[in-house]
Amino acid sequence: MIKIVNPVHAELLSIGEVLIDFIATQENLERFQRFFGGSPANLAINLTKMGHKTVFAGCTGKDFLGKYVYDTFKNFNVDTTLLSELKSKSTSLIVINEFQDPPKPIFYKNADIEYEFNELLEATIEKVKIVHTTAHALSFEPLRTTVITAVKIAAENNKIVTFDPNYRKQINPFDPSYLAVVLDLLKYVDYIKPSLDDAQEIFQINSLNPEEIIKLFKNNGIKQSVILTCGNKGVYYIDESKNIKFEPAVKIPTKEVIGLTGAGDAFFAGFISSLLKEKPLNASIQNGIRIASGKIKYKGTII
Repeated sequence: MIKIVNPVHAELLSIGEVLIDFIATQENLERFQRFFGGSPANLAINLTKMGHKTVFAGCTGKDFLGKYVYDTFKNFNVDTTLLSELKSKSTSLIVINEFQDPPKPIFYKNADIEYEFNELLEATIEKVKIVHTTAHALSFEPLRTTVITAVKIAAENNKIVTFDPNYRKQINPFDPSYLAVVLDLLKYVDYIKPSLDDAQEIFQINSLNPEEIIKLFKNNGIKQSVILTCGNKGVYYIDESKNIKFEPAVKIPTKEVIGLTGAGDAFFAGFISSLLKEKPLNASIQNGIRIASGKIKYKGTII
């Protein structure tokens, strides 16, 4: 008997970590506030709010936090057909102190790493324009293999692959292969958006200039552009002519900067939104900066 698989039709498939962020609201850490979290999950919602159709592939626990994740996706019209839940695992958490610069997270990995490759995911990859994922999603099995398989299929089918290299050794400090896996995947990636913190974690560098950082990423096989976000300074990137260009950030008064968590996801969402509309690279970068500059004026992870 032939099994019929009905793929999800969307512009973008985002796959990887989905979790809850508990962010400190007081410097003495007496109070924390719950926020929806996970970089690829944030990006799926951000793009849906911009008018795009997205689908998220990932896993939560079958608990009240998992229900909060599911309800949040539904409230923002992200397709949850590929979202799984497990009775045997609790929903993953991150605790974040934003009163440190850069913010310091503590990771509690549970259900999110358990997502396994499946026929519906494969069929959906063939229907979308972009597949997006992160280095965080490569930290543990079986999600690691799921993501690698998905990215390879996307590349084979000439889909655009976007990648957030949010690698942090502390997510899985006991796996010496974690970083190598991240670097090996880059040859399938079209657009990568590292931050200065990502570059420091991945290449163990403190003094290289932005141009040198971009070349390090590019030399690992990135097919289109490396987009290096440098906080309140701006963005360096490789343009269509393979030249490194700079776009300054929007100047925001310090007193208006409320929450930095999610700014990178907001930028990437703005960039990808323009990419889906086939805008020039420079216009896409400018849109990302505009979206991120609005996000940092409040706490939370979603624009």
